Amino acid sequence: MEFTITKDDFLRGLGRIQSIIDKKHTLPILSNVLLEAGKDQLELVATDLEVGIRVQLSADVADEGNITVSAKKLFEIIRELPEGPIRIATLDNDWIQVTSGKAVFKVVGLAAEDFPMFPAFDPESFEAVDGDMLLDMMEKTAFAASTDETRYYLNGVLFESEQGEGQPLLRMVSTDGHRLCMVVKTVESLGNLKLEEPVIIPRKGVAELRKLLSDDDEPVMLMLRERNIIVSKGSVLFVIRLIDGEFPDYRQVVPKELQRSISTDRGLLSSALRRVSVLSSEITRGVKLDFEGNALNISSSNPNFGDATEELDVASEGEPLAIGFNSRYLLDVLGASDAEEVKLSLGDELSPAIIRFTGNEEFLAVIMPMRL
Repeated sequence: MEFTITKDDFLRGLGRIQSIIDKKHTLPILSNVLLEAGKDQLELVATDLEVGIRVQLSADVADEGNITVSAKKLFEIIRELPEGPIRIATLDNDWIQVTSGKAVFKVVGLAAEDFPMFPAFDPESFEAVDGDMLLDMMEKTAFAASTDETRYYLNGVLFESEQGEGQPLLRMVSTDGHRLCMVVKTVESLGNLKLEEPVIIPRKGVAELRKLLSDDDEPVMLMLRERNIIVSKGSVLFVIRLIDGEFPDYRQVVPKELQRSISTDRGLLSSALRRVSVLSSEITRGVKLDFEGNALNISSSNPNFGDATEELDVASEGEPLAIGFNSRYLLDVLGASDAEEVKLSLGDELSPAIIRFTGNEEFLAVIMPMRL
């Protein structure tokens, strides 16, 4: 194998795959990137067996072939080279030589035959989706996915569809047992996107897709195949292995009737929570919301540091109530929208609260209270 490529293109491609590489994996080859030189192009492939990525780059290929080398070391080498063309050629015993100007590096590699291959798929099965819509859905749900590996079925975002009134709906839901976020979008058609059953996209896969979707304005193509979701955008292809588990019935978590509610400015509430939570417990991050009439009093208490309190003007309905929450959970939800007004619907001090934003009925969050 021998090819020549510009530093900028090569560095951009290698940079894109770095977060996929599993640096602590027991299989050494998963710390490598597969270099596959074909006709007028170079493919970079990386995987941790949960998320896989393929990046296509233009290159002047003198001799086709493939090999795998350390993704981290190759990235560090290319980053330090001067601007200009870079020549890479394979040597005996699975080594490669990297040449740029008068700089020469010889790097040990591993045979490409042992590298995990991408699943085969039919490119005609892709369905075009609105990348901005998909990104918005992920940003409103990803932060609530669980990090508790013992409940692996919560370590991702539920993705499902259903037929709405006239048009199909796409829904994403996430929960960690303490909070739940759900967003629903209406789409014109699902086309080839076959979502007969809900699927769970792992947390790492969602994080990588968010980076991909926010990168540029190129069209986004989506496909579900067996236990994988495949996303194509420009020269980048992602293959994400879906979580094999049953997501809990989120509908049972959403309270049906709540007698109390407060509405207030989202930005003012968020700022007040940040200030008051400075003196909250570093473990629980607990704050107390005490509303009566058109006043909301937010307070925190920490025996090691002191107390904090702040009052906000709100529009209130229902009987007075004092209830405790993890401030981080509230702030995460408030940061997921740029709406001006937020509405909290409440039951009693032991019942979960529903958070919605005025003008955005597609999104809701459910947060469990805490004892203070």
